[in-house]
Amino acid sequence: GAFACADADHPTAIDQTQRAIRNGTREPQTVTLTEGQILALGWLHPRGQPGANFCTGTIIAPNVVATAEHCVSGRTGNRIGFSVGLDPRDPAATFVVTAAYANPNVDAAVLLLAQSATDVLPELVPIHHNATPLTDDLIGRAVEAAGFGETYDPSRSGRYFAMVELVRIQRTEITVDGNGQQGICFGDSGGPVMTEIDGEVRVLGVESNGDGTCVDVDHLTRLDAISDWLQTFIDGDLPETECGDLDYLGRCAGQVAEWCDSGQISRLDCGQRGQLCDFVDDQRGWFCVDNPPCGDIDSLGVCDGDVLKRCRFGELVVEVCDGEAGEVCGTDRGGAYCGVPRAPAPADDAAPEPPAPLWASCGRTRAAGAVAHTPAAGITVRGCACVRAQ
Repeated sequence: GAFACADADHPTAIDQTQRAIRNGTREPQTVTLTEGQILALGWLHPRGQPGANFCTGTIIAPNVVATAEHCVSGRTGNRIGFSVGLDPRDPAATFVVTAAYANPNVDAAVLLLAQSATDVLPELVPIHHNATPLTDDLIGRAVEAAGFGETYDPSRSGRYFAMVELVRIQRTEITVDGNGQQGICFGDSGGPVMTEIDGEVRVLGVESNGDGTCVDVDHLTRLDAISDWLQTFIDGDLPETECGDLDYLGRCAGQVAEWCDSGQISRLDCGQRGQLCDFVDDQRGWFCVDNPPCGDIDSLGVCDGDVLKRCRFGELVVEVCDGEAGEVCGTDRGGAYCGVPRAPAPADDAAPEPPAPLWASCGRTRAAGAVAHTPAAGITVRGCACVRAQ
C-alpha cells in the first residue's frame, strides 16, 4: 500500500495535518476516478491463489494489464493470475492470464487476460495509459499512486492510494518523492502513478524500484515512452506464435507438460520431477502434480490375483485372501472383497418339478384340449371338484 502525507508549504501536496493517514487513503486524492476506474486496479498472484498477491497492475484495455517486467520475470505467463477488488482476500473477479510479454528495453510488461474484463465486470472501466510525451511543466505536480502492497499496519490491507510529488522526468523514467513522509512500498511494484492529461486520468508510469524505507524516492517506467509497443497489444496485433493449436491450458505429451507461454511452447518433464502430468483445474490447466498415494487405486479396491488392494484415508491397504479357508479375491457392485466363492445357480435340468395340474391329482386322464390351472382366488378344491367359497 502507499503512505500519504506531505509538506503544508508545498502548494501541490497534502497538508501535514493529515500525517495520521500514514498508509494512504481508500479514495484517490489528486485525481477523480469513477468506481469503475478504481475497479481497473488489481494485483498479480500465482494462478488459483488470489490471496497471495505479489505485484500490482492496471487494466489499460479490456484484456490488457500494464505492470512491471520484474513482476513477471522468471514466471511463465500461464502460471500468473490477475484479480481486482478492494482486498486480495475477497476479490471481485479473478482472471486467467494467457500470456505475459516483457518489454525488451525497460522495466514494463503486459499481461493478456483470457477474458475481457469488461465482459466479466460490465461496470469496470479501463484506465488508459498516457501516450502524450511528458514535459517539464509537470515537475512539482502531485500525482496519485495506487497499490496493494505493504502498509506496515496489520489492520490495513488491500488497495490504497497516496499522493506523491513528481520530481524528475528522464527519457524512459519518472521519479516521485514522498519527502520522507510517504511513498510506494513492497508489493506495489507494477502499480500506477496517475494524473490528468488533457482532461483524462491516465497512467503515467508503472512502479519499478524505490528506496527501501518506502517513504522517499521511487522510480517508474514512463508508459508514453513505450506507447507504440503497448498499443500493439491493445490492438490485438500479437507477435507471431509457434504454438499452433496449443493454448495456455496446455496438454500432456506422455509425462511432459506442454503449454503456450507468450507465443512460445514451454515444457516441463514431470517424470524427472517424480510427478505425473495431469489436469489440475480450468485455471491452471495441464501441469505436473504429485503422485497420489494410492496411484490409480480408489476406495473400492482392485484384485491383484488373490491380493486385495484398496485406498483408505489416503493410504494403500493390502490384504491377502486366506486361500486355506477357500477365500479368493473377487469384485461386485460394492467393490473388491476376499471371500469364499459363491455356489453356482442350479442348472435348468435341476430345477424343481412344477406342481401337478388339478386333473392329474384326481387320477383322471387329461382330455384333448383340456386346460389345467390353479384355482382362482375364492375357489377351493374338494376332491376333484372346484367349488366357490361361501
